Amino acid sequence: MKVSKYFSAISLSEDTWLLYAALNDAFVVVSKNVLPNVKEPVLLQASGKLREDLISAGIIVERVCDEVAILEERIMDIDNCNKLLQLTVNPTINCNFSCWYCYEHHAKNTKMSPETCDAVVKYLNNYLERNVDTEEFTLSFFGGEPLIYFRDVVMPLIKECEVVCCTHGVCFNVHFTTNGYLLSDECVAFLSNYNSSFQITLDGSESFHDKIRFPKPGVGSYSRIMHNIMRAAKAACRVIVRLNYTSENIDSLDSVINDLNNFPIEIKKYIQVDFQRVWQDITPEGLDSVTDKIAKYFRRTISSGITATSHYAFDLVRASCYGDKKEYMLVNYNGELYKCTARDFANTPCLGKLASDGSVEWDQEICDIRLNVKLSKAICRECRIAPLCGGGCRQKAMECIEKQECIYNYSEQAKDQIILDRFEFRYLANKVK
Repeated sequence: MKVSKYFSAISLSEDTWLLYAALNDAFVVVSKNVLPNVKEPVLLQASGKLREDLISAGIIVERVCDEVAILEERIMDIDNCNKLLQLTVNPTINCNFSCWYCYEHHAKNTKMSPETCDAVVKYLNNYLERNVDTEEFTLSFFGGEPLIYFRDVVMPLIKECEVVCCTHGVCFNVHFTTNGYLLSDECVAFLSNYNSSFQITLDGSESFHDKIRFPKPGVGSYSRIMHNIMRAAKAACRVIVRLNYTSENIDSLDSVINDLNNFPIEIKKYIQVDFQRVWQDITPEGLDSVTDKIAKYFRRTISSGITATSHYAFDLVRASCYGDKKEYMLVNYNGELYKCTARDFANTPCLGKLASDGSVEWDQEICDIRLNVKLSKAICRECRIAPLCGGGCRQKAMECIEKQECIYNYSEQAKDQIILDRFEFRYLANKVK
């Protein structure tokens, strides 16, 4: 037997160890009276119930166990699975807002043509004919702001894709990443006939939000977006409320949580809050200062009867990004193809092109590199949190392919904090009543 290379031990208190096996995502809490230290010989000599727990968690494994191979196989199995297909469409890269942190260059008069819409439908039909094991298809809308062309692009595309899915016996889902300002009665009435969901962003309390997200100067959007979130939830559409926070607006999140807490109790089950820090605001010295506050807001949200998630409890392997999936693609309004939504579509070279017959021509060399880049570095394969990180998402790993150091610059202390946060969010926060 041996101790897993993906094992971590953290001192919770003077009396208690937190032991974590990242490959199994399993925790063991043990008294220091029972386990005086966490050196390998001591762990291997454990007996009785403690030894059973250490083996069950995957902290102690068979000496012949190739944990790297297990992790690599897991990553490939998850990211190459064709039972679930997701396709993202940009009806336009124009937007009705101009948020300061947006990485996209918005372009007016950009609109997906009927011919490109037809090509998307043909692609879906061709794919489902080839992949008879596919059980579920999600059509996601991105942008720009996808609701700008709701009648002209979104509605026809949804109707056509539903027909294709029904023909092949595939479950059909619809998702929108939207600012929520244009989510009208008409939109909700139509989308409530489908298994629809939304990700809608709020930037702190009303006073903070309205400084960033507005259709024109002097006209705020917070109250209208909050109303539209409630409207969608009342129609049984699932809504992920993404709370973007910065070091400046973080203390205002209390106000947002209060507003969501005032929603009728029967619709709270359709809402999920996702705390995400604006990446341009992240600094090494400022990261720790907000962690405790987010944990507090996380607990408050849970206690109000609303589900909550946080990137601090991340798992980039088991819950890998949609952009990591082998079959995933994003179709821009002009038929150009990408593998990641976090792009400036106006200024980033595409990776392929969608033809009028629904066929796809990729830049195969780049796609092959992308497919094999995850966990490709020795430092990643040996890292104790590799089963959570996987070496980063494929896009980030490609961007840092020449860098042999950790692409996130995680210190050992930062890794401990990631594990502690995961323990907090998985086992403690969910017990809050």
